[in-house]
Amino acid sequence: MTQEDAKKKLISNAARKLFFERGYDSTSMDEVSRQAGVSKATVYAHFESKENLLLQLIEDEVAALPATTRNEPIKTCEDLRAALQGLAGRFAVMFQDEETVSLHRLVISQAYIYEGIGKAFYEAGPLRMEREVIALLREGVEAGLLEIDDLHLAASQLLSLVVGTLPLRAMLSSRPPTLENWNKSMESGLSIFLSAYLAHH
Repeated sequence: MTQEDAKKKLISNAARKLFFERGYDSTSMDEVSRQAGVSKATVYAHFESKENLLLQLIEDEVAALPATTRNEPIKTCEDLRAALQGLAGRFAVMFQDEETVSLHRLVISQAYIYEGIGKAFYEAGPLRMEREVIALLREGVEAGLLEIDDLHLAASQLLSLVVGTLPLRAMLSSRPPTLENWNKSMESGLSIFLSAYLAHH
């Protein structure tokens, strides 16, 4: 990491801390520079606006989400279910991790003012996940395991089924369900989805 990269990281980390603790509107670029231990000119040299700082925060947080990798193609219903469980777990993290939830609230609070922020978050997080689900469902269709006419609709339905009330609970600062209860909800959602879309031979 170069010295300039290190400074940029210091600034983004400082903004992240202040945005989460105090809120976006209550944080000034002066405060970010003091928190980062750099001059205001240095902050503006790396980020032309507070909005750009928030966009960097979104990029960093989404990049930190866990990835799911598969080495084997989908051949059986068991393979398919296991792969869907992996994606469901990754999606659910967005509504269970405290800092990721804080980012959700931050984005929602600013999306009506800065259209680009909401769009960037949606494309980097939920839309990227939806595309991964679509690719997996397409693989299931091509393997003859699923019968789906509208992959986009099916992916949206699956993601809604596996997270249940997690998004609402997260936004309202309500206590999330226990891991055991969420696992039961996810398994039930997967079963409902598969019962609707499994191919009948």
